[in-house]
This record gives sequence, structure tokens and C-alpha cells, in this order.
Amino acid sequence: MKKALTHYSKDFQDNYNTSQAAIYPDFLKTKKRWLLFRLGQPDARGKQPKYPYYSSGTMRKGQQGSEDDLNRLCSFDEALAGVKSGQFDGIGYAIITGDGVACIDIDYNCPEDTKAEIVKRFPSYTEKSLSGKGLHIWLNRDCKTFKDNGLGVEVFGSSQFVAMTGDIQTEITDAIPANDEAFVWLENLIKPKAA
Repeated sequence: MKKALTHYSKDFQDNYNTSQAAIYPDFLKTKKRWLLFRLGQPDARGKQPKYPYYSSGTMRKGQQGSEDDLNRLCSFDEALAGVKSGQFDGIGYAIITGDGVACIDIDYNCPEDTKAEIVKRFPSYTEKSLSGKGLHIWLNRDCKTFKDNGLGVEVFGSSQFVAMTGDIQTEITDAIPANDEAFVWLENLIKPKAA
């Protein structure tokens, strides 16, 4: 399987083209929920903060999902134009409550057997995170955000910005509806608490 992009921002800018843009699921591309981001200085652990921006160049602040926020979010093509301009480090997706979009964020500290089981139970569009050490599994489902920091797994279902890399980890190129049985298993695994 050919990898479209790496998780490093300069490669994202240098290598991005129209054919690579085709890898993203239409389920996400057709929604006006896109943002851009700029990377900050790495912290003591080497993790770089991601600062979200609207395509206008204004930093995203205030209430996520408000009427003003929704009006400022851009289309996929507008986000691509922004990153190609060289003014931003990458593109990202704004998860909004009630949109039917969720993302499972598997961090670097998640045990390998747990990671493998989650990927198996949720056969959907999956890509590496920006750090290159985690995974993002995109789902067609409404849910609340819940997490277990000790396990290294979080499910984003509301008011969350997720950086996109296009570094695909499965052959599946669409966001699949998560079945209830798999989702109950995940909730029990993570020991959910409202975010």
C-alpha cells in the first residue's frame, strides 16, 4: 500500500497534490468542517502544540460549534489551498456535536495488543497521528467525548480539532458506521467519563 503523506509538516507541504487529496473519505471531505493549523515549539517531551486557524488566517478561539465558529470553518479545498500557500503546517478537521463524526485517538502509550484489537473491531479509515506514534480511526457515529489517559485511548465526539496527515494505515478509505457491539466494548475498555 502506498503511503500518501508522512506525518511531518514540511513533507505535508512539499508532497501534497491532487491525487493524494483523493485518499480522504468523501464522508469528511464533503463537510464544511475544515481548519488549518500551525505548530508551536516542542515541549520537554518533544510534543509540538497545534494551533488551529480558520482559512482567513484568524486563530480559532471562542465557543466551538457556535454559529460564528461554524460560519468560519472552511471546505476541504479551501483548507488545501491554505496549506499549499505555505502559511500553515497542515489541515485538520473540526468535530462538532451532532454531526455524526467521531474519531478514536490511540496514543503512543497504548499497549500494542489493545491497539491491534481496537483496529480490528473498527475497520474504518485510519491514519497515523501527526507525531507518527499514534493512530486516528474515523467513524460515522454520534457520541460523547470520553477517554482513559492511562490506557492512551480517547474518543472524540464533540468540540475537538484533529490534525490530519493522510498517512493511511489500512486499505479502507471510507469512514464506516461503528456497530453498537463494538462501541459498547470500547466504552467498557476505556471506562468512560464525560469530557
